[in-house]
Amino acid sequence: MANESTTTTITGIITTSYIARTLLNYAIDPFVAFSRLRMEPVTGQGTKTAAFAVPTKDTALSAIITEATGLTATAMDFANTTVAVAEVGILRQITKLARRTNILGESGLYQFLIEDGGRMCMEKHETDAWAQWDNASTVAGLSGQALTLSNLAAAISQRAINKAKGNAVFFLTTTQTSNMRSAVLSTDATAFASGSANELLHVTQDDGYVGRFFGVPIFTNTLAATSGVDKVGVLMTDGEMSPANAATGCAMGWMPEPESVNTPELPGYKVAITMAYGLGEINDYQYTKLVTIA
Repeated sequence: MANESTTTTITGIITTSYIARTLLNYAIDPFVAFSRLRMEPVTGQGTKTAAFAVPTKDTALSAIITEATGLTATAMDFANTTVAVAEVGILRQITKLARRTNILGESGLYQFLIEDGGRMCMEKHETDAWAQWDNASTVAGLSGQALTLSNLAAAISQRAINKAKGNAVFFLTTTQTSNMRSAVLSTDATAFASGSANELLHVTQDDGYVGRFFGVPIFTNTLAATSGVDKVGVLMTDGEMSPANAATGCAMGWMPEPESVNTPELPGYKVAITMAYGLGEINDYQYTKLVTIA
């Protein structure tokens, strides 16, 4: 047959593509560190800086008190670490025509912009948090080498040497997690011959949870800081469960918040999503970094 009407000949009534109304998610890391830091709000405190106080331990008592001799006073000292808040955020500008004609609808598009901006702010916070691990003075692992199970055990042992307290948690890079799983499967990992480490071989959960190594929970994502040829993971005290023993403090101004304004000069609106926070080391002996090949 000839002169058929095809999708090529009737392009005037066929759109280029049908857009499914359920949007696909883009790749984004789980925010594993955020809820495990020591949080201190500064809103309404008259300052944008939070101070984390630490008492100074005096030298151990060594002298015996002589009978009928009074004690000499020893001053109690405190030190503090200050963490200042700064803003991060993202601005979107939408034309009136785009607002009225998109498939999500006006309210749907606005809601999506807010949610997307919130994710961007949280990812920035997570990246900044992982960058803090490199500040730790004590280290397990070898630069340029793959993570081993012995590195994890050494980090756990270091907590006793450091006199660290509280509930511990591992944050491992995805490469460290992969190397750990390979080590667990090795015939040399006789400690796990009974299958006690099988949980570590399960698929990583959406929240970044990997499993437990000798009772310590492990979380992972790809936002680790780079140090030369290495990436930096950490074993630290969970600052939410044990705030008095936290390694890293977060001064929180506000969580992601939207602000919008109409723009009559360019019909449409602008919406900004901002977050305000600061991060800093507050207890060096409460964490040990794991430095291994990226």
